Amino acid sequence: MPQESETRTASADPIEVGRLVSRRYTFTTENIRAYAEMAGDTNRLHHDLEFAKASRFGGLIASAAHSTGVLFSVAADKFAPNGEAVGLGFSLTLRRAVRAGAETDLIWKISGRDWCGKLNGTVIEMAGEIRDINSTQTLVKAEGRMLMLNGQDSRPLLAAPPSEDPRHDK
Repeated sequence: MPQESETRTASADPIEVGRLVSRRYTFTTENIRAYAEMAGDTNRLHHDLEFAKASRFGGLIASAAHSTGVLFSVAADKFAPNGEAVGLGFSLTLRRAVRAGAETDLIWKISGRDWCGKLNGTVIEMAGEIRDINSTQTLVKAEGRMLMLNGQDSRPLLAAPPSEDPRHDK
């Protein structure tokens, strides 16, 4: 079971700039193999221990889909209970291999927020990372934008052209 923690200021605003959320996650041989198999990633560095031991990495490493997927899950888990959360875009830098046995902190911090009338919601900007808790090295860096929607009347305007939807900014 992942360990979870959250740092917030006294404000009750769930998408306040500066809010930091995190979860502890251990990349194990078992979950590395299972995630790669589920994702259809046949790279031997994720499945074949003997092959991986002989590689430059010295053992199994997590796929990019696995490491970034668990990082994204923290944002979805922490922000979705406060309303619908829809990813708008993310950029990633894979700085170091995530090795089997790595104990990590998956971290996101809200760095900005703006109301977007066109999408009828608040766009939050976030900075994220996967940090190895033993070496304190950053393994993955991320930046992202999510659209936060609250309630039935705050759906993104995807179907109706601007002239047909009275909620759309002109």
